[in-house]
Amino acid sequence: MPKVILISFDAVGDAEFDILMKYPHFNCFARQSTVVRKVQSIFLSNTYPIHSSIATGVPPEQHGIISNMEPFPKKHRSWLSSASRFRVETLWQAAAKKGLTTAAVFWPVTAGAKEIKYNIPEVLAKPGESQLLTSLKAGSKRLQLYSFLRHRKILSGISQPNLDGFATACMVDIIPKHQPDLMLLHLTCYDSLCHQYGRNAKELTTAYESLDRNLGALLNALDRDTTVIVFSDHSQLNCHTILCPNDWLAEKGYLIKNGSEYAAASYGCYIDCCGGSAFFYGGNLAETDLRQMRNLIEKSQGFNRFLTEEEMKISGRKDYSFGFASKEGYCYGTCPSDEKANHGYPLDYKNYRVFYLIRRQGYKAYRILEGGSILQITDLINTELNLEMSDITPCHPEIFL
Repeated sequence: MPKVILISFDAVGDAEFDILMKYPHFNCFARQSTVVRKVQSIFLSNTYPIHSSIATGVPPEQHGIISNMEPFPKKHRSWLSSASRFRVETLWQAAAKKGLTTAAVFWPVTAGAKEIKYNIPEVLAKPGESQLLTSLKAGSKRLQLYSFLRHRKILSGISQPNLDGFATACMVDIIPKHQPDLMLLHLTCYDSLCHQYGRNAKELTTAYESLDRNLGALLNALDRDTTVIVFSDHSQLNCHTILCPNDWLAEKGYLIKNGSEYAAASYGCYIDCCGGSAFFYGGNLAETDLRQMRNLIEKSQGFNRFLTEEEMKISGRKDYSFGFASKEGYCYGTCPSDEKANHGYPLDYKNYRVFYLIRRQGYKAYRILEGGSILQITDLINTELNLEMSDITPCHPEIFL
């Protein structure tokens, strides 16, 4: 049975694929792989819901990870990092049932996942807490201590590209020493720099170089019979204006605002801002007040459209009153913010598709397919490792030829 490594290029959209092909390690890898382009991602198109969908093979409405962070717009919101939040079986649980071992480095929503034997989870300490202690509590203590002591000179807080360099070094150590059957690695350099500088900014060269360099290091560490899957989870779109709709609720007295923090009023309502989309939780607002807010939002700056019933369902927001999306160039968040690009938009926006590549043992000829869903990645892993997961989306049959 082959081993499988799944490598996430966070926020690198299909439009960036041709740029990546100019870099040596990615180009060589792609030409040994089946490439699937113009793939549809998952809504909500943010990191944690998408990675959780790939980890389970089902959309957010089923697995329960509907956002990156807890929805209420207070100042220090918690990231939804705990694996206990999953409502359905994950890849690492299915692998454990088969007696297979899993390693994960900075993979979202893996904190406390007992089935991951070698786990360096992506967790963020709360203000005043130690990041090292927070990480140790959430993952494999001995592995994390060893990795930190061995590679601490690479780190510079959470700044990039150092953080991806550290993550890659950790996985490169794990591969020969522990030989896990399933490996999960999350690389975030492009996402971080794209948020900071905007899509197509010259500073993104640093991200492309980092991704290519780290991919080369990983491929060099892997056995030839390891199945390698590289994917992008979502794209980003440039934005020039950050809109803060919870301020509109505060102006109406539906939320209490104190500086940059919000507190619940007796109405129990709020707006969960997720970049290109936002979701209105009506609480116990009267129907007339809900209609007034809907009309206010529809006439607001940067408004594009209300989300469809299907989008609300798939994203796991059936208990919300309604959702809405911004025009390209705008996004919803917490002010002030200096972000130059964001994601979270509906999937019908232009230049908002993703890609994935799979290289099997023996390396088959280079070919390109188009279309399909990012959920098909789960079926690839399920088939490669014979995990017997159910209710997952079948992938392109041509991939298995």
